Amino acid sequence: MAKKIHDDIYPGLRKRLKMIRKERGLSQEKLGEILHHSQQTIYKLEKGDIAISAQDVYNLHVLSERSLDWIMTGSEEDTGNDNILSYVPLSVFKMMLFGAKNEETMKDIELLFNTIVKIIEESKMSE
Repeated sequence: MAKKIHDDIYPGLRKRLKMIRKERGLSQEKLGEILHHSQQTIYKLEKGDIAISAQDVYNLHVLSERSLDWIMTGSEEDTGNDNILSYVPLSVFKMMLFGAKNEETMKDIELLFNTIVKIIEESKMSE
């Protein structure tokens, strides 16, 4: 079986895309209209044949009213981070989504993300 895009880094992302579409009672064509894509593009995104953009992930977050954490990881757990990804600038989010070309880059992204989490947690403690 061919490896699908994002499955190594964000397992289940494409399945959550389809789940959101079905929960909202949308056809691939209607979701495509909302996201400004063709029905064929939505089909390919759900199959994992093409990469989902950071903008599409954000739009799914708005459409589904689910956290960005859930969209990306599938985690429903309350991490106490108050949807930590909502604090991450879009440029960093895009790097997290597309920048992991190798293990070293992924470690750098993880370090950056953990630093952001630490700063936010420290700022909450000082409130």
